[in-house]
Amino acid sequence: MLDFIIAGVQRGGTSALHFYLSQHPEIFLPKRKELHFFDDEAIDWSAPDYTRLHRHFTGRKDSQIAGEATPIYIFKHSCIERIHRYNPAIRLITLLRDPVERAYSQWSMRVKNRGERRSFSEAIRCPSAPGTRYIDRGLYAEQIAQVQAAFPAAQLLFFRSEDLRDEHADTLDRVCRFLGVASFKAHPEPAIVNLASGGGLPNMSADDRALLSGIFRDDTGRTQALTGLDLSAWSPLQPKLH
Repeated sequence: MLDFIIAGVQRGGTSALHFYLSQHPEIFLPKRKELHFFDDEAIDWSAPDYTRLHRHFTGRKDSQIAGEATPIYIFKHSCIERIHRYNPAIRLITLLRDPVERAYSQWSMRVKNRGERRSFSEAIRCPSAPGTRYIDRGLYAEQIAQVQAAFPAAQLLFFRSEDLRDEHADTLDRVCRFLGVASFKAHPEPAIVNLASGGGLPNMSADDRALLSGIFRDDTGRTQALTGLDLSAWSPLQPKLH
């Protein structure tokens, strides 16, 4: 049975955390990131068969804890319910990124993967489902509240994506303490935490940033209250652009 899951958020640095923890001798993570088991609607969730999930953990030692990373889980309430049914004692890790920057990063990823042809301005102003994803995924407060309603605080760890980049060793030590394993004897070298956006694409305009900052401001305030994190440096809590 899995001991922990990196549950979110998309474009928040989950790939980097998966890479780091994979190097810890007391932790087993599959080579494949994002198993997408708990969001698979083809599974009969009235009587789920966990064999397909557990086969990814062949080779795990008895001395190791096991986990996986699928950042869409926190976004879907059904996933949290299914994870709780699977293991009520599981621990969940969530990295939270400035939602304005996260939205732009998601858009740029989709453009590069040829899944998005609209400009960023068009995408965040479009009422269609593909457009609203960029915004919806950054409305963290409801997602966090659902997780907190399902699991006790001792089983939940939230931290900012910037912490993994700027306070690399201290953040990894915090994760290790949360998971109940020893700190790294030698911390892994910092990799490229997946926070970069752009990559040759146009920069976010001031108007787009102002629009998103206004949309996310109240939600980010609630997120700060729910998690106890200092999110004052995030775009939504900065003074409005004029």
